[in-house]
Amino acid sequence: MYIQDPIQGVATFAKHKPDLIFLDLVMPKTDGYNVCSFLRNSSAFRQTPVVILTSCDGLINRVRSRFVGANDFLTKPFESKQVLEVLKKHLSKKSPES
Repeated sequence: MYIQDPIQGVATFAKHKPDLIFLDLVMPKTDGYNVCSFLRNSSAFRQTPVVILTSCDGLINRVRSRFVGANDFLTKPFESKQVLEVLKKHLSKKSPES
């Protein structure tokens, strides 16, 4: 599912409970850091893997992403192979009953 409005996104996440969340750092009204931090403070999403997407591959962005609770970081443009590796890495940790 693709969501452009981060405020709507949080409500959609709560309704659909995704197994993994990709967050772009650049969003209207807020940024990926704030959304990630909000998700990490919610018991419903504390264990949900969050992957930050950005075109700015700097050390500060990577460190800040980890600080707010992101599990991984992908720099745009990325290849489908990289996305598949991230999916495999984080979704293989979930048990079939989850």
